[in-house]
Amino acid sequence: MKIHYLLCILLSFIANSQIKFEKGYIITQSGQQKDVYIKNLDWLENPDTFIYKSGENDEQKTGQLINIKEFSVPNYFKFVKYTGKIDVSSNNMNDLSYLPNPIWEERTIFLNQLTSGKLKLYQYRNKNIEQYFYSTENGEIIPLVYKKYNPGGDTYKIAENTEYIDQLVSLTGEKTRKIKYEKSYLVDFFQQYNGEKNETKNNKLDFNLSFRMGVSFNKLNVDLHSFYQDVDFSDKTGYTIGLEAELVLPFNKNKWSIIAEPTYYRYKNESVSKDGTYKFATSFDMLDLEIGLRHYMFLSDKSKIFINAGIVTNIYMTKDALMTYTSLKPGYLNGGSYYDTKSTYLNFGIGYKYKNKFSGELKVSTSKELYERGYWSAKLSRVSFILGYNIF
Repeated sequence: MKIHYLLCILLSFIANSQIKFEKGYIITQSGQQKDVYIKNLDWLENPDTFIYKSGENDEQKTGQLINIKEFSVPNYFKFVKYTGKIDVSSNNMNDLSYLPNPIWEERTIFLNQLTSGKLKLYQYRNKNIEQYFYSTENGEIIPLVYKKYNPGGDTYKIAENTEYIDQLVSLTGEKTRKIKYEKSYLVDFFQQYNGEKNETKNNKLDFNLSFRMGVSFNKLNVDLHSFYQDVDFSDKTGYTIGLEAELVLPFNKNKWSIIAEPTYYRYKNESVSKDGTYKFATSFDMLDLEIGLRHYMFLSDKSKIFINAGIVTNIYMTKDALMTYTSLKPGYLNGGSYYDTKSTYLNFGIGYKYKNKFSGELKVSTSKELYERGYWSAKLSRVSFILGYNIF
């Protein structure tokens, strides 16, 4: 299968994949609460709009800041409308302000409510801005002030405005000097003060480690550049064994992950040139080191399809990784050439995972450059079918 055909298929899967609607509620601008089904995108940044349906089979609608005060999927997230001050100072280390005070702008946004109780914590995240807010029992939402800046415009120095610590001390009367302006620290502090557990899920990085074995179908293409007559190597079946580490990213419903996998395989083949002058033979053990990106499409709570793409480099595990040629007729020389020590190529895969435990994957590799010199070159391409078992 041509690589661009495979890419078209993979992109088609992405385009047609859907995140299911989950039961939740909205509160309209007039204060009316309605039970609805919300398309939960597990937003990395705070949304300005969202998609919902009044019933499972009803048409989709768009919730906006102009007509929604609050929307939530209980035990997962809650966003509330806020109109007030936002510090638009950049958190980018290469674009810090030289002023210690916040740069306030009046905005209307959805805030992500992280805790409940007497003292509520909210988060706003968008591009280079990440800020936290609180509200007391009277419901007023107030920014927690924190800002990094370059004092006096000196880009080699970074100072901090930590007014949020004084705000928390004033609110609770507790010492908070060691609390960082980070989600996990603030959530823990607010939960302890409220004496309650968080009602929403805090996303975290998940790690998977899978043992994988498979069968590979290899094609060796050798171009002799007319130095000898042509030689054709037959397609060869081999076996692979590997260990895949996967880091599942904590956004977009855990649909994206980073993968890294060392894979061992062995290749051995031989052929005779078409004029019968030489026998060509090759044999080597190789370790492929791949790092890539994976995207999941959920079919149900137990099963999902995935696609991935990765870049691969390889290490030869045998000193005699070479192509030899042996004369079959008198008067011709014997010899061999060592393969290049390293080459880089791409992998594209599509697969299925069940109960996050068992998996099967079809993987296509672009041509691996084994050797390239003036009088001949060799490339190896491979299609593999791999079975995996998630250890943890």
